[in-house]
Amino acid sequence: MAHRSIAANTAETKRSETDRPPPRLVLASEALREDMAPLEPDRGLGRQAIGGTALALALLGVVLRQHAERALVGDTAASLSFAAAGAAAALACLPFSYSVRAVAIFAVGVALMAFGADSIGPLAGLRLGSTMGLEVTRLLVLASLPGALLFRARYRGYPRARLVLGLSLIAAAPFAISRGLVAASSAASLVDRVAAGMDLAVILAGLFGFMGADTTGGGSVWASLVIFFLSLDIFLRELGTPESVALWAEHAATAVAAACAATMASVGGYQLLAAHLARDARRLMRRRGSTDALLGENP
Repeated sequence: MAHRSIAANTAETKRSETDRPPPRLVLASEALREDMAPLEPDRGLGRQAIGGTALALALLGVVLRQHAERALVGDTAASLSFAAAGAAAALACLPFSYSVRAVAIFAVGVALMAFGADSIGPLAGLRLGSTMGLEVTRLLVLASLPGALLFRARYRGYPRARLVLGLSLIAAAPFAISRGLVAASSAASLVDRVAAGMDLAVILAGLFGFMGADTTGGGSVWASLVIFFLSLDIFLRELGTPESVALWAEHAATAVAAACAATMASVGGYQLLAAHLARDARRLMRRRGSTDALLGENP
């Protein structure tokens, strides 16, 4: 009988422990706000992306230093690559606040693009086989559109996310129109037409961001593809001509540098938007939740 009573008490204790409510209850409305309007989204993932970019820039700097005789501006490109890699590594590893890291990494990415537009640094080959106007519009797209797509995907129920995306698409219009003309031109080479068509397609895919709040519109996918194809286009330009074959290393280095700079600008821009607009998005979600509750009580 003693053994039976001990077993019964143990079973009752286990049942009481499992039936005990969790120490902190999370309301469905709070979970929804955290899902659709997080305060500091992708903090860890952003640091990983910055760290990977720092590694890529460091490797690019090593290659540029070893082939300084072929680099467009000597050791300057390698030095700026190492400097940007060091800054990105520090921002990825050190415990900076969310907004400070976002501003700093965005500034590093845009600075690399600005140097490249002036034919300095790892992006110095940007204007090889191209024009100043086209490459400035390319950099504008890389600096703004991927970050806007990421922000729209993470804050899918926030109307201002679509406003930010719309402004970025307007800024991308000059580049998209110029690439569309190349894709439709019979005078351009096949490689140029295919590359221009891919550029135009990934920019137009940003229009999926205007879908309803129940979908992300594939924003993170299109952001990655914008960076990939607009950077790949730099390597593919005039690939069939003897001059471009002789300069393939410069084209490849410029394409890698463009992808790294665009990644930093995109992560920084996305998190900068989140740092400034997340609380407004949460207030809107809270207001909508209150309105829905009132409508439910008074049908």
